[in-house]
Amino acid sequence: MYTLLPFVNRRVVIEILEFTKIDKTVIEEIKQLKEKGYKIALDDFELNTDYVKLLPFADIIKLDVLALGSERVKRYVEKLKSIKHVKLLASKVEDNDMYQYCYDLRFDYFQGYFFAKPDVVHGKRIKENKQILLRLMGMITNPNVTIDDLEKVLIVDPVLSFKMLRLVNSSGIGLTAEVNSIHHALVIIGLERIRSWVLLLSLANLSDKPEVLSLKALEHAKLCELIAKHFNDNERVNSCFSLGLFSLLGAFMDSPMKKVLSSMSLAKDMELALLQREGELGDLLKAVECCQEGRWDELDMDVISSYAVDLDKLMELSLLAQHWAEEILVLVASS
Repeated sequence: MYTLLPFVNRRVVIEILEFTKIDKTVIEEIKQLKEKGYKIALDDFELNTDYVKLLPFADIIKLDVLALGSERVKRYVEKLKSIKHVKLLASKVEDNDMYQYCYDLRFDYFQGYFFAKPDVVHGKRIKENKQILLRLMGMITNPNVTIDDLEKVLIVDPVLSFKMLRLVNSSGIGLTAEVNSIHHALVIIGLERIRSWVLLLSLANLSDKPEVLSLKALEHAKLCELIAKHFNDNERVNSCFSLGLFSLLGAFMDSPMKKVLSSMSLAKDMELALLQREGELGDLLKAVECCQEGRWDELDMDVISSYAVDLDKLMELSLLAQHWAEEILVLVASS
């Protein structure tokens, strides 16, 4: 079976499902996958099953924290942490309390509803400073915004301006000369790229949510952008990036998406895509979410094909988006 898999072995994780019958054939195939550089994840791991036979080959062990419960999770972590080469992933993390509990237990990775949906607090108002950032994010998605418009907004917020200059001057951007002003940055870097940085920094300032949520939003943004670029849809590249980045705003703000968008004045097609996953942008976003979340049975290949992308190309772009998001998150966190 492994002969049909991609060649980028070190970035591919093979997940072994909990109902897999563990016999000599399966163990031998998993051993060969390991030898070829693939990572192995054990899904919904339990100690009292044949799964234990696969521990020598495992790189990631997924624990269903919802099914196991707090006490069993703690016992499992204490036993599994002694296996030095294994990373632990908490799946089915439904709320902030469970995330914090798993974080304190030193899980390495997290999955669950909590990272994609808001903890809605009825009657909760969006704070004024966050409303300002939302208005800024809405304004810079306007295709008619100018360098002067953006500069006027940025210089009013000294902290955001400082972070912008620090990010632009970081080694990861690759400039040979130091940029000393917002106007200089806009001229040297270019309006389109600066708009992306402003969106990223604004998003980072919106919430104290876990880093993984920002990573997921960045992956959505970049994959939407890469698909548009592949199709040479240059007019929509920037709106596609914003589309992916905004897809998790409700989770960042702990508010319904409709309420969040009311502060942003976005184009109607963007609003429709974000609220209902409808229209061309909505179809693209839905396809990207299916890809990033591994919901292959829900992926509409007609939508992907309309951008001249086949499944192999989609996987390639997805890996590029993940790699880019990881690098950018490091830059943004240090700015």
